[in-house]
Amino acid sequence: MHPKLENQVITENMIRNVLKIVFLAICVYASGQAATNYYVDSSGILRDAQHKEASFYGVNYTLPFAHAYRAAAHFSVDYQKAIQQDVYHFARLGF
Repeated sequence: MHPKLENQVITENMIRNVLKIVFLAICVYASGQAATNYYVDSSGILRDAQHKEASFYGVNYTLPFAHAYRAAAHFSVDYQKAIQQDVYHFARLGF
């Protein structure tokens, strides 16, 4: 290799260091973002700081799947009751 180019080779360690710096910068930036405070009211509805009902895009329904089924069993949760509560919330959210 030409002597002048030898010092210009990008090594894996350099790439890792750059990625670490970028990751650290993202973490610092994200930690400075204002957090929205949420709370659960007496009716069990999640609300934001302006007392509006908090609703988010998407649904994460997993009770019928293996990991959630095992977790429910571990905590002695009644499967039927858990599903009924989920369906209630789906209806309340307009699904």
